[in-house]
Amino acid sequence: MSQTVAQWADELQEVRQEMELGWDSYPIALGLAFISVESNGVPTARKFPTSQFYGLLQMGRPAGMDVGFANKGRKTTEALHGDGLRAIQSWYQYMERYRERWLYASDVGLELRAAVLWKGGAGTARRIRDQVRSGAMDFWQAVRWIETHPNKKVRIPNLSAYLRRMQRAYPQWQEWVEKDYEEVGVTPGPELAASTSLPPWLGQLAEALLGKTWETIEKRMTV
Repeated sequence: MSQTVAQWADELQEVRQEMELGWDSYPIALGLAFISVESNGVPTARKFPTSQFYGLLQMGRPAGMDVGFANKGRKTTEALHGDGLRAIQSWYQYMERYRERWLYASDVGLELRAAVLWKGGAGTARRIRDQVRSGAMDFWQAVRWIETHPNKKVRIPNLSAYLRRMQRAYPQWQEWVEKDYEEVGVTPGPELAASTSLPPWLGQLAEALLGKTWETIEKRMTV
């Protein structure tokens, strides 16, 4: 495994503890897989000189603004260039802000649902989640729907290719963590895909009748 990626395991764990995030929602292997796919562990990564994406996790303008960066166009997240720790903090903040859009009951792994959010943004994650919850499509059907959507503002052409990269990277880093790294748990979070297989209609009924989110209902039912 790449040592340039593995070296960030301590920072991922320390920030997770500081933010009191659950180990089951944010396993170290998940962060390492994203770092591997996005920058191969290089905190000064930038794909080309005019790119809006900076740093260890290649955060761009829309995500940066969502976690408090001032809008500076393509330079919105320039402060992340070379600052791996801040990149990790910003990644956790973004994933937490939209946790209900990727931590939901599904038959696919959390790395794929997280990757939809990081690659496609909050709107894409919401659209795919809603299709899966309603039973209208399974996860991969919803991905293909997004990739070929008639609205250019909705369409994410290369989404499945990105998901496949994450699908390969995540189990490799899981294995590395299990063998070579001591992961410390904090307060367990609701990793819903692993903990429950409740039907989509139940969440919709709860929201309609009780005014509670699907995530809240599932957490209470899986304690």
